[in-house]
Amino acid sequence: MENTKVYGEIFQLIGWEGFALILLTGVLIGLLIAWLIWRNHLQRLEAVIDQKEKEISLQKASLKELEEKSALREGDLKRLNLQLAEAHEKVKPLQASNSKLSAETSVAKDHIEKLRVINAEQQNTIEDLQNQILGLKTLNQKLDKQNQLNEDELEGMAQMQSSYNATIKKVKDLESKIENIGQPKKNAKPKAEKKPATKPEKSQKKQEKIQRDDLTLINGIGPSTQKKLNELGIFRYEQISTWSEDNIETITTALGYFPGRILRDDWIGQAQVFVKNPPTQASSSGAISADPGDLKIIEGVGPKIEKLLHQSGIKNWTELAQASENDLRQILEAAGPNYRIHDPSTWANQAKLAAEARWEELREYQKFLTGGRDMAE
Repeated sequence: MENTKVYGEIFQLIGWEGFALILLTGVLIGLLIAWLIWRNHLQRLEAVIDQKEKEISLQKASLKELEEKSALREGDLKRLNLQLAEAHEKVKPLQASNSKLSAETSVAKDHIEKLRVINAEQQNTIEDLQNQILGLKTLNQKLDKQNQLNEDELEGMAQMQSSYNATIKKVKDLESKIENIGQPKKNAKPKAEKKPATKPEKSQKKQEKIQRDDLTLINGIGPSTQKKLNELGIFRYEQISTWSEDNIETITTALGYFPGRILRDDWIGQAQVFVKNPPTQASSSGAISADPGDLKIIEGVGPKIEKLLHQSGIKNWTELAQASENDLRQILEAAGPNYRIHDPSTWANQAKLAAEARWEELREYQKFLTGGRDMAE
């Protein structure tokens, strides 16, 4: 109510004209403010439009550049497709050639495999021939000894015949002397008795005892090989440790080995180790070895075959003595051509003697073995 009165009083003072003027002024001011606001907004919109136009211009330039690059790429793609087609055409003969080479390679592999089989068979034949040669050498040595015995017998018979003839002559001389007994010659002077001549006793020189090492502890040397080395005057590790190439060649020839055997088993290196660190010997008990797992004491068993037997479950002499010859041959056959050439026919017998500590019998038995094979059979 109070506000109405105030408005009424103002209206009476200014009148209708004043009121209309005030109202018109307010409208103009509002329009001016609205125009200013719209203009400011319009300027902002124009700035945004300019920015967008610039961006559109840049996008168009970029698009044009991309279209040019795309055209170039299409040209490159066409050229690459042509090159690819040409490459396919070139590959076709190569593929045919490759197929032919693959077939030839397969044939060559089959041929190589056949050659390997033939080589293994020839190797087995060579090893058999080598064993036969060793056996023939052993028989030749036995025959030489027999021939030497026959020559000694003939020489003895000749000496006996000579002694017999000399005895007959002495008997005849005695008979003639007996007939002349009692008829001494005149003025004969008695002969002085001759004292039997005594030959001075020859001083017996004490032979220096040769110190012998157990050469069978060297891998690759068995009892029969040790015997041959002893016959050649080789008893000590120290002798083997200083061998030269000429010595190796001479010993290889004397033993009847193929060249390279001594170097392959490294006798010299093993001997040098034993010279620096002498092994513990079991000679006090007469044992060849104190280790039941040492299968290398078996003639014909080397380090590789010992390892193979251990891997097959044969760990000691007792287990080897219980193994059949067929089982041993199957183990060697499964190991390959380099193993199947060995003859295990005497291994069980040797192992039994070792397990029962019958060392002297084992030594005597091994004298007749070559590579584990009984050459007397």
